[in-house]
Amino acid sequence: MNRFRKLKIYFLLISSFIFFLPHISSAVHLHSWEERFPMPSGKMIHAAYGRDTFVVVGGYFDTSTILTSPDGTSWTWRSPGTHSHLRGAAFGNNIFVIVGSEGTILTSPDAVNWTPVSSGTNSDLDEVTFGNNMFVAVGSSGTVLTSSDGINWTQRSSETSAHLHGVTYGNGSFVMVGGNGGIFSSADGIKWTFRPSGTTAPLHGVAYGENLFIVVGGNGAILSSQDGVSWKVKTHKISEWWGIVYGNRNFVAVGYGGDILVSPDGINWTAKSSGVPYDLVSIAYAFFYTRNDI
Repeated sequence: MNRFRKLKIYFLLISSFIFFLPHISSAVHLHSWEERFPMPSGKMIHAAYGRDTFVVVGGYFDTSTILTSPDGTSWTWRSPGTHSHLRGAAFGNNIFVIVGSEGTILTSPDAVNWTPVSSGTNSDLDEVTFGNNMFVAVGSSGTVLTSSDGINWTQRSSETSAHLHGVTYGNGSFVMVGGNGGIFSSADGIKWTFRPSGTTAPLHGVAYGENLFIVVGGNGAILSSQDGVSWKVKTHKISEWWGIVYGNRNFVAVGYGGDILVSPDGINWTAKSSGVPYDLVSIAYAFFYTRNDI
């Protein structure tokens, strides 16, 4: 009996009620997507990956939703224990963290059992990331929170009152983005500095890869920066770009009406068809090995 490991690579797109996966192979070609119907009880907003598990969160009115999957195909509903609208998720330091409306933060070591923790704020939280051994969560009214363990949180000054939509870590810096073209960077997640973006478009998502930060937003805005300080602006189709991720040597941006863009360098972009008219609001990337017996 011989055992071998097969590499599986996934990009998971999130529409409001439907998930999409590319046909999987050892090299994802990103032009043929399959629909998945996990039947959530609310709009799905964000996807994250950790411990061989996809976690997708959302909500609608007073309904919260958490779904988990080991493969992006079969999904299990998890009890969130809250009615808050869940908006962002991340994994780090062996713990999952979910953020949402009215300062909601949930944590879990296994993505199955979720525990609410105090955030110290009533502001809506839109996104959370993990980097440099720290979680950073951002949201409305310029809210920024940090935590080393996902459980104890401290509010930080962001020097803005704008709504902050996205945050990531790369190249030794955190970068967060938001309304009115707002971009801010920080070496430690505590002290933040405004960086001129060259646009007033609302900015929704940010990712790091290929030694570049890439930001996407409204009016087709796509911005790039090597250091998170100086930014170059371009547009690709007058569309609303909602999310972006880097994985398998490609940036993938998703947006209005099922639009998908793919770029190997963050500069040159190619449109791909999702085959559906739904708005794509988030995207997650994962790779892992499966062991087969012969």
